[in-house]
Amino acid sequence: MRRLLLLTAVLTLHACSILDLQDPFEKESNNTSLYLQKRGAQLLDLQNWSIEGRVGFRFKNQAWHASMYWEQQSSNFKLALYDLFGRKIAEVFGDSHQTILRTKEGEEYSAPDSQVLLRKYFGFSFPVHGMRYWLMGISSPNSKVSELSFNKSGLPDILVQDGWRISYIGYDVYQRIKLPSRIQFNKENLELKIAVKNWNL
Repeated sequence: MRRLLLLTAVLTLHACSILDLQDPFEKESNNTSLYLQKRGAQLLDLQNWSIEGRVGFRFKNQAWHASMYWEQQSSNFKLALYDLFGRKIAEVFGDSHQTILRTKEGEEYSAPDSQVLLRKYFGFSFPVHGMRYWLMGISSPNSKVSELSFNKSGLPDILVQDGWRISYIGYDVYQRIKLPSRIQFNKENLELKIAVKNWNL
């Protein structure tokens, strides 16, 4: 009897340790609205973070790949793109009021509208302001969500917002938090694929 009680206690402690490792932002109910509010509020508390990875762009008949580094410091962001040899291709940084693009030659261009600035340099634009939220797997609070679905784990699977379709293909655990590791962005003739190597929280 004593051995049985001891075994039960050990198993109980083991179960508790497993539960402690669960993502604190995991979906807890079928109430989508409540879930979005809770996950969004908790992830937005992460004001300072960065990611390292790879990005692929496909626009019309053109395609190219680069290493990427994204850093978020409150409302300030910085995106750096590097070629295969680690040479900087371009750097985009700014906040909600202004975006600055620095070329590999060191030339700088600025504009209050990031879409106009990026389209002028790259030939297409991508959502640098929405990325702050979409990279974390949450919707931007600045516009309406057109579509949202979840995977079997209760994490965002498809998010449609501002004309962009964001597909969350994979998640990994970083410091006990499940965050996107593979994301695909689609809008009209543009496709972006991001593979995250590491989240720094």
